Amino acid sequence: MGYKEIIERIRQDTQEEIQQIQKETEEEIQLIETEIEQERKSQLKNIQEEAELIKKRTFEHKIASARSEMRKQILALKQQLLEELFSQAKQHLLNMPDEKYVSRIKKAVDKITDSGTIFIGAKDFQRRGEMFKREFEKGFTVSKTDEIDYGVIIDKGKVRYNLSVDAIFSEGRENLTEKLVNLLFPKD
Repeated sequence: MGYKEIIERIRQDTQEEIQQIQKETEEEIQLIETEIEQERKSQLKNIQEEAELIKKRTFEHKIASARSEMRKQILALKQQLLEELFSQAKQHLLNMPDEKYVSRIKKAVDKITDSGTIFIGAKDFQRRGEMFKREFEKGFTVSKTDEIDYGVIIDKGKVRYNLSVDAIFSEGRENLTEKLVNLLFPKD
């Protein structure tokens, strides 16, 4: 074997080795590309799942917020309705015929006492003063007060009873609000 054959043999061996290295390299590249593609798909899937979860949570949060806002608005409307109801009831009382109005006040006073000093609210005294004086002339000293507009205050010395329309409605509101809410807005 001559040197040309040796060189040819070295070249062939080198060429085969280069081809083998290229084949192995291509296989490794293919394996790496496959792993990268699988990793990319896995990450993409994770990102999509996380995006769906975020989307779902955002939607649920928006629904919860909308429900909360709706409840607030309904509560505000209920409170407004109750305010209007109490206001109308108060106006109804104040707009009653004088005899009926004074009679109602007298019944409330009679439940408490039959004597003492009775102070008539300034606006009631102006409108119905004479009727109050006639109604309470027995057992009471009748006077006008600027402390209240409508209703009466009974003075029994150490004890005073506030039967002003505002006080009556304030107490009535406390006692009736829950009953009215249950009556007007029954729970489902």
